[in-house]
Amino acid sequence: MTMNINLTPHLEDLVRQKVASGLYSSASEVVREALRLMERDDQVQAAKLAQTKDPKTMDFADLETVFGNAEPAVSQQVLTAIKGVPMQPFAAVVIQATPTQLSVAATQDAIEQKRADVIVNMVAPIPAKLLPKVGTQTGLTGSVDSFTVGQAANPNDPNAMKPVVITMTEGKLVRTAPEPGTKKAPAKKGRTSRR
Repeated sequence: MTMNINLTPHLEDLVRQKVASGLYSSASEVVREALRLMERDDQVQAAKLAQTKDPKTMDFADLETVFGNAEPAVSQQVLTAIKGVPMQPFAAVVIQATPTQLSVAATQDAIEQKRADVIVNMVAPIPAKLLPKVGTQTGLTGSVDSFTVGQAANPNDPNAMKPVVITMTEGKLVRTAPEPGTKKAPAKKGRTSRR
């Protein structure tokens, strides 16, 4: 596969130096090695996160880091620790909605990309008048059940990011606290005096 990559002048010089040193025979070899090291670094960071943070206190970004980058045994260990445990209520942007299932963006990356990274299977069908509209923010709770690591945006690129989708069960809508400053002051009732 051929790919064009734009590098800063500093990185171009670094690639040239690596090739000139004789350690690498081409710029492509330098880039491949850098990507392998980056992938290994992601795995180390995910394993460290799994070892140092209680899975029950991880947010969706933490879970996606572990599920998407850690060794399968580490990912499974984290999943086992949280499977079936009710999560704290969270806010998410609705990507797709049916009465029995909401697909939502729960991390900043997913919100910016307008893609679902959490699928919430509801404990009971949502009444039509309460069904959240696509693009709106809603409050949810539920229990993590499973996860999948999807296909990369470019399936021909073995180093492309593969999105993680977390599936939850026992989903319920919850009211989220309003953003600061959105409450209106109540209208004052009382008598007015005339002078």
